Amino acid sequence: MPPHFLPKPARMGYLAVKRQMYTTYFDEYQKQFKEWQKKFFDTLLESLPNAQKEVNPSEAFELAVDLQAEIVKSFLEAQEKSNQMMLEAQKRFWEKYFERMRKKPAASNSKD
Repeated sequence: MPPHFLPKPARMGYLAVKRQMYTTYFDEYQKQFKEWQKKFFDTLLESLPNAQKEVNPSEAFELAVDLQAEIVKSFLEAQEKSNQMMLEAQKRFWEKYFERMRKKPAASNSKD
């Protein structure tokens, strides 16, 4: 019989049972979800052997500083090579420019 046909005291009991049933399902769901999360993270940590070792802040700081120094050194070397190439290109440009400028008047003088 549907709950709305039951007398009020019986309906209250029906709702209490229904509420208890949903609460039990929800509690069971939460419990299974928590177990699943624990298994997931345990498996994840087992697959990462380095993740289990303790982190040493001073060692991590040293590694970070070394990495930054290496990046800056590489950047400066690349910038130095780039600047050197640009200077060489400018030098060749101006040498060719003045070489052509010197040849042009000589060519125009011979035509006269």
